Amino acid sequence: MRCKRASLCVLLCLAGLAAGQGPAERTVSAEDARGMFAQATALLQDARNTDVARVPELLETAAPLYAPAAYSLLNVYEGRYKGLPEQPERAAELARGLAEGMVCAGETARRPEAMLRLARYLERGYGCGANMMQAVQWMRRAADAGYEPARVELARCLMLGRGVKKDARAAWKMLMGVAHRAPDTPKVYFYLGTICYRGLAFRVDHYNAARLFREGVRREDAACMNNLAVMFEYGQGIRRNEESAAALYREAARLGNREASSNLQRLTFKESAKAMQSRSTPPAERIRNAALRVVDSLPLAGEDRARLKSMILGGRTTAVRAHE
Repeated sequence: MRCKRASLCVLLCLAGLAAGQGPAERTVSAEDARGMFAQATALLQDARNTDVARVPELLETAAPLYAPAAYSLLNVYEGRYKGLPEQPERAAELARGLAEGMVCAGETARRPEAMLRLARYLERGYGCGANMMQAVQWMRRAADAGYEPARVELARCLMLGRGVKKDARAAWKMLMGVAHRAPDTPKVYFYLGTICYRGLAFRVDHYNAARLFREGVRREDAACMNNLAVMFEYGQGIRRNEESAAALYREAARLGNREASSNLQRLTFKESAKAMQSRSTPPAERIRNAALRVVDSLPLAGEDRARLKSMILGGRTTAVRAHE
């Protein structure tokens, strides 16, 4: 009953004309709806225009008759445009109306897109109660309709066990299918690389993880850039290269990846500290420190490692404890 009421509210909201005009006062044709959508789009795209207050009114009037206006209205309700307030509840109601075919009933080509949008809202509790099981159900419906982004998100849920029994191998198979059919689908290489990096379906495989993240980097996936940068920084599956790591962190941060921005700051600080230490530390001590780091990397028992460090330091056991 709640779902039906929500969809009904959407229909009433979208069908009603703005500014007090009722259906009896004006009939909106499909041509009018297309014109309103074009006008709203022009207002949003004009960088010089600062008055976008009429955009929701135009799109709400056009949405029941013209699907592009309805999907643009979803973006407006999500607060994607400067100057227009975010309205999560309306976004969730409209997404459900589109997914169920109650809004723009004749438009079926883009309905899986609305299904996935609704699934994401349900997962986050955005404008509606969080319900992971329902989110997965809508992902499945969109995936069954052939919508590749929905298959990627469903694979993520299988990979992590969110709202569904964990099955990383099924996730791998699904993602590989998407990569074969539609390799430019967002996040497909990020999740494939993550499965290899973390050993979720098979054993840990840093070499193939790096290869898959590279494919994502070629498609400007900021998450893949960040993960490949981590592998460059620590030499996981690829030769260690902190310059390449910094370049990838920087590009991912430019694309809006917050984790990459944090990693770039950390790496920059680490490199600055290392440079200052190199300038202030005598050459003999730098050699000893390098030798101690080599000892730390050797597969030795604790006593053997301590004895070898003591030899390097000339019997100074206090220094050994400090380095351990």
